[in-house]
Amino acid sequence: MILLDSTFSGAPANPSDKNLAFYKPPSSSTKLPVSVNLAHGNTGLFTACLNGPTGCATGGTPSSITTCDSIDMLEDTGFDDPLPNQCAASSVVGGGTGWLVTKGNVVPGEIITLRIAVWDMVDSSFDSLAVLDGFRWKTTRATPGTTAQ
Repeated sequence: MILLDSTFSGAPANPSDKNLAFYKPPSSSTKLPVSVNLAHGNTGLFTACLNGPTGCATGGTPSSITTCDSIDMLEDTGFDDPLPNQCAASSVVGGGTGWLVTKGNVVPGEIITLRIAVWDMVDSSFDSLAVLDGFRWKTTRATPGTTAQ
């Protein structure tokens, strides 16, 4: 969740709920929250993974994914560790998105509040991680939301 408190009232407008962490797949007008659930449903953002069955662990929702590119971006994170036969013979511990870019609009010179939150509360065995890198201010208006880099 990336919540932006700003007085910006122009176009394109920031979301009324203040959350910039949403994604619109190219083939849909549905706004999806940026969350671990992006791995379910072939949204196109969850690409650092292995194609095949998902949700095989206790409490998981059985499904499959076909949008994975490779697990190269997971190298040495622990999310690339082998977990043979959990879902398939070549299963690994985790997966993730590639680099994402999230944009929103502010009024020049105003004091804003930007809150970035990540939480994991359903289980005691699966973890979530977010890395913030390359934070920049730009002087042009942007379409609010999140896209893959």
